[in-house]
Amino acid sequence: MTQILDVHVLGAFSLSRHAARRMMRRGQGSIIYIASMASLFGIPNVVAYAAAKTAHLGLVRTLANEWSGRGVRVNAIAPGWILTDMSRTAFEKNPRRKEKVLGRTPMGTLGTPEDNRLGCRLPGLVRFTFHYRDLRACGRRGLHRFLSR
Repeated sequence: MTQILDVHVLGAFSLSRHAARRMMRRGQGSIIYIASMASLFGIPNVVAYAAAKTAHLGLVRTLANEWSGRGVRVNAIAPGWILTDMSRTAFEKNPRRKEKVLGRTPMGTLGTPEDNRLGCRLPGLVRFTFHYRDLRACGRRGLHRFLSR
């Protein structure tokens, strides 16, 4: 649990603070967190993940209030259920869970990792999913260039 909280909460806050300093000097910027359904209602067997994503919402609310007066917007996007290795395993262990998820999903389908990578293609956005595949998709060089500006 500690590792998940360290990456999702402390990592997100540290990177947000670092990025926001540069954005404040420019007088504008946008930080977008990727929220989760796990932060909105209880989902069994993912307590560390749910706690981390709930903490994201607290960070978003607080940082938006603290930084908006200096031109930095902080928001969260909750993309819904994305078909990943983690969700696939959860659905295989409990097929009724997938039925329940799809039953309360307006489009009746799961998103894909490609759907969730939209933020990588929007210039000037910093997004926080903190998964090695997302970092690879956004490009380590691009992130490094952003942080070294």
